[in-house]
Amino acid sequence: MPVINFFEEDISYKLKDKLKVKRWISETIMAEGYKLNELSYIFVRTHTYCGSTSSI
Repeated sequence: MPVINFFEEDISYKLKDKLKVKRWISETIMAEGYKLNELSYIFVRTHTYCGSTSSI
C-alpha cells in the first residue's frame, strides 16, 4: 500500500477509519489507471496558497 498520511493543523478534527479511507484512496487511484507513491492530506482551518493566507 502506498504511503498516505493525514495531518491536522490548527484544528481538533480527527479522521475516523483512516485505514478504510487509505484503502479507498489507493483503490480509486489504481482503478483510474494511476500509481500512487505518497500522498499527504492536511486538514487546516485556513487556506495557504503561494505564500498568502486567507480564511475559508
